[in-house]
Amino acid sequence: MGFLPQCPKVKTVIVMEDQLEGIAAPQTLPQDVTLVPFKELAKSNPQAVEIPKTEADDVAILMYTSGSTGNPKGVELTHTNILASMMSFMVQMKNLKVGDRFLSFLPLAHIMELVSELTAI
Repeated sequence: MGFLPQCPKVKTVIVMEDQLEGIAAPQTLPQDVTLVPFKELAKSNPQAVEIPKTEADDVAILMYTSGSTGNPKGVELTHTNILASMMSFMVQMKNLKVGDRFLSFLPLAHIMELVSELTAI
């Protein structure tokens, strides 16, 4: 985790156990940073991993723009925004059936890619 020395306020890193391989040996972390596996956190503090109740107009994600028409910025998308986009995608793709394939060239950070993958799932 080569960027951690540049982030002095980060004191704890929570990782999914299957993501540990390849990130770095824990001994290479700065001495004041603690590595906590998610399963340990869930056992020791169940409230820390509870999914909070959400409302339709709560912010679900921040989608960052590329800045092609101005400065890059984060756009707040609510659960309703995402669901409405998914419904539109479903109307356009009504002929999809089991066995069809989906080819994408957009990055997951693009809203159309996010919506199309969520809809397919």
